[in-house]
Amino acid sequence: MPVGQLHHARVGVTAKTMANHKSNVRVALRWFSKEHDVPLRGVPLSPKWLTLRDSIKDGGQLHCAGLERRRDLHLRLAEGAAQRARS
Repeated sequence: MPVGQLHHARVGVTAKTMANHKSNVRVALRWFSKEHDVPLRGVPLSPKWLTLRDSIKDGGQLHCAGLERRRDLHLRLAEGAAQRARS
């Protein structure tokens, strides 16, 4: 049975505990397979997004304490949209 089909009630744990177990399985599989360049969530960034992220200081690490970096990202996105609209 695929892990995604497991239901917390059938296993006898809470939904949060099941989510934690699934997350731990993903991390363990990544560690055992030695895949370190795989994103934690989603798919890899496209080359355009990689370029944008790399142009932001600190590698574009966006988190709650990094409001300046978020503002910088939004400004760059807006500038790019404005340039595309003009051409």
